[in-house]
Amino acid sequence: MEFWELFGGKGKTFDINGEVVNPDEETQIEPVEETQVEQKETESPLYRPITFNDYIGQEKSKEILKAFITGTKKYKTPFPHTIIYGNAGCGKTTLARIIANEVGVKMIELLAQDINVEEFLSSISEVNGGIIFLDEVHRMKRDTVEQLYSLMEDFMWNGSPIIPFTLIGATTEIGEIIKTRKPFYDRHKIIIELEDYTEEDMYKIIDKYIDRTYPDELKVEARLYCIAENSRFTPRKAIRLADYLYYSDGTMANVLKNNNIIEKGYTTKDLKVLDYLNKIGKPIGIDCLALYLDIPTVTFNYEVEPYLIKTGCISRTARGRIITSVGINVLKSLKKAKGV
Repeated sequence: MEFWELFGGKGKTFDINGEVVNPDEETQIEPVEETQVEQKETESPLYRPITFNDYIGQEKSKEILKAFITGTKKYKTPFPHTIIYGNAGCGKTTLARIIANEVGVKMIELLAQDINVEEFLSSISEVNGGIIFLDEVHRMKRDTVEQLYSLMEDFMWNGSPIIPFTLIGATTEIGEIIKTRKPFYDRHKIIIELEDYTEEDMYKIIDKYIDRTYPDELKVEARLYCIAENSRFTPRKAIRLADYLYYSDGTMANVLKNNNIIEKGYTTKDLKVLDYLNKIGKPIGIDCLALYLDIPTVTFNYEVEPYLIKTGCISRTARGRIITSVGINVLKSLKKAKGV
């Protein structure tokens, strides 16, 4: 007996009112052939990892996912619901695409804050036993989240079975999900925490990316190391710098200058934050820091603060952010590099 037959037949699809969609037709889960997925990616001019071997770093996470993929194929069950969390630009979406490719199923990508249960049910039908990927899943409306419980746990809607599926959510705010949506969190069997990338990881990522995207261009090792050093250990930022280098046909000095990077990934915004905290000498709230930089608070949260926290330059306290001794030393170095 196939897995979906345990839930009332060979995967009929139901709408929001529990009515059968195309009642005269039976829909079976038909995995996407891996060769089809590989062919689609091969035609892309960009480097996008489609296997775990291509995906650099995150060895612990890959081992966990490989084990569950093996189990999925052995027991003929859907891949378990999964949350992947980590900083923006660190490969959460790419990892989800690899899971779909390795399992051999279709995946569609949605922005969680825009989804409602009707659209979710439609997506279940569309992937036909595959994966629904929700980006920024912590932003999904609470009433929508609560309507997903039975869909996720029992593969049921209004008392009728639906085609079993996999939900993969990506988030930068796992604490927010645990705090405000704990039942939703508990319905995910796999929780993947992306680890920090190393400078060596970043070099390998950029090396592969340039080989694939700019195969006819000269590849200078010193430039690759410079990009890796200034990527803030984030693949998306490293790729952005590489693209800027080859499109502008300039020097790395110009690439860094035009992207407001001073050294080692630190930007002019980082310099302003550290200088401000050092001068004030007391904890400052993130709203005030964002206002000082003239940027939205959400931009400060996702683009500025993570690297300063990661490198130990600032600390969070109950009263706000403070500069550390490491931050003071970095501030001195940045001022020297800027000649101020």
